[in-house]
Amino acid sequence: MCKSESDEVLLKIDNQMIPLNPFVRNFVKETIQGMVKSLKTDEFGVNDFEKIELLIRDDHDRH
Repeated sequence: MCKSESDEVLLKIDNQMIPLNPFVRNFVKETIQGMVKSLKTDEFGVNDFEKIELLIRDDHDRH
């Protein structure tokens, strides 16, 4: 269970916690949950979920 509403969605970039306002937090949460719910996760033994973890690596050269 989440401790508070602000703990429901956390954004970390290179181990730095980025605060999200309620609008952005809800937008990210609802968007990701909607995408995950559309996947056939039951094929992988996942029918319901309590937590979603998403890692995005930027492999583009930033120079």
